[in-house]
Amino acid sequence: MTLIRDDAKKSKKRVMIMNAALKVFSSKGYSPSVLDEIAEEAGIAKGTLYLYFKDKEDLYYSTVMYMVENLEQTIKREMDEEMPPLAALEKLAFLTIRFFAKNRAFINMYILILHNNLVRNFKRLFESLIEKEKELYDFESRIIERGKSEGMLDKNIATEDIVDGFHGIISQTISRMFFSEDGRAINAEKKAKSVMHIFLNGVRA
Repeated sequence: MTLIRDDAKKSKKRVMIMNAALKVFSSKGYSPSVLDEIAEEAGIAKGTLYLYFKDKEDLYYSTVMYMVENLEQTIKREMDEEMPPLAALEKLAFLTIRFFAKNRAFINMYILILHNNLVRNFKRLFESLIEKEKELYDFESRIIERGKSEGMLDKNIATEDIVDGFHGIISQTISRMFFSEDGRAINAEKKAKSVMHIFLNGVRA
């Protein structure tokens, strides 16, 4: 029982540090002094960080994957893959947009990753993100294939192209939050419906 309590306490402390890291990394990037600021934000001594994370790269990796896995768990918890295909796509759009609207710091951090090409410099992070992206792509592809088989989506368009189009609209919606003064005020349900309308019907009057 003591071991379980100790593990739970350590896990809680790790999450607390990662939340502090998310805030600092999103505003300061991968700067040399960032660990000092993370320790200050978390209210701990800098040396304490090394009890939970090997080094700055490990903390950065853990923070990014913590957020990615939070989104993944949200999707798994709130979605049923057997939902009607179009409803499933709209729900996926809604959950993704809502997650990023509530976690704007992660948008900043993620864009900084891409801007500074940190992903390719950190092989472990790059490979993990590629794996998660493939899992999401496969999930979306299965929904698209069901949509085709049920006559809801055009069978003559390659599934990968449909997924890319759907993905692209959502990604652009999220990217705009980075430049928005009030990204948290976004109505995720309304945005998801707009995504689906453009995805299915285009913008022609």
